[in-house]
Amino acid sequence: AFDRIELSLDTDRDYCSGIDFSVAENGLTSDRCCGNNSFNPKWHVGVQSRQDAWRAEIAIPLDQLASSLIDDKARWAISARRVRPNGTIQSWSQLRTHLKLPEASGLLIFE
Repeated sequence: AFDRIELSLDTDRDYCSGIDFSVAENGLTSDRCCGNNSFNPKWHVGVQSRQDAWRAEIAIPLDQLASSLIDDKARWAISARRVRPNGTIQSWSQLRTHLKLPEASGLLIFE
């Protein structure tokens, strides 16, 4: 019943597995890794909600996402979607689709 943002990170870019984070406008969060709901990373969320808008600030320590140091050649797949209470979806996708498709992800480049 709440507006939410979903982020997916594929740190090895196999386009099959990934880490999913979700934040709702009421501050509730969820996370999972490769579909496993017992994944429990430490991350921080701040949400400000108004009548006509809401904002979330998310901080995820890199050691919660990767088991080794990230070098300047690292490339991760990343996608973001907004799911509204009425069921409509907005997304940032290279394939211009709102479906959750790993192959539609963008590229996060570390330099």
